[in-house]
Amino acid sequence: MNIAAVMLAAGLLDGLFGGTRVTQTATQHLVVGPAAHVSVMTINGSVTLSRGPAGMVTVTSTKRAPSGSIDKISVQIEKRGNDVVVGVKMPHSCWFDCGSVSFTVTVPSDASANLETTNGNISEQGIAGVVTASTTNGNISAADLRADSTLSTTNGSIQAFYASTAQAKKAELSTTNGRVNVTLPTGAAIRQLNAETTNGAVHTNFNVSGGRSLHITLAPAGIDLDASTTNGSIEIDRI
Repeated sequence: MNIAAVMLAAGLLDGLFGGTRVTQTATQHLVVGPAAHVSVMTINGSVTLSRGPAGMVTVTSTKRAPSGSIDKISVQIEKRGNDVVVGVKMPHSCWFDCGSVSFTVTVPSDASANLETTNGNISEQGIAGVVTASTTNGNISAADLRADSTLSTTNGSIQAFYASTAQAKKAELSTTNGRVNVTLPTGAAIRQLNAETTNGAVHTNFNVSGGRSLHITLAPAGIDLDASTTNGSIEIDRI
């Protein structure tokens, strides 16, 4: 194949896929009050949330898409009272590569968060409020948890690190294909522990194990911990 033919083929492919893949990044700052709630929902991208300055939510979006369609992807950021809602509107007509949007967000330490994506990882660290995170194809990592948490994925692993369980009543962690790892403080009280896997095993470092299934009451009060997977092991430790 000669050079002209190669260039023609490349041009045709660019036309088919909407052009060369490019990146656009934007940042927005929003002032919030105490105990703000932040919701982030995206498609084909990661979500990273961490602790930032008091009274301020900062959202950085990174769009990646063919040059012909990147401007058709709309990042929508709204402040509703003391809530911040972040979302994405993808183009209705695209072939093969519709693009992706990833978010990096900082929030005050007393915030709560709801994080969702379809194909991407979720990482959260350092906030004291309730955390809900869900993805379809991706891993979830949540660190310094201090309140209730609900973490779920379909194809991916889950890691949850609790800094304290004094204000937490429940932790729900579920995946289909992946491991579940939960780390609690040494003195954390677990009221009810339910852990179950189909192809794997349940392990703890506090002399409680149940093969593939463990359902036990450990204390009259404390956190209720539910962990489940189909293909993978479950590890629950107090350190």
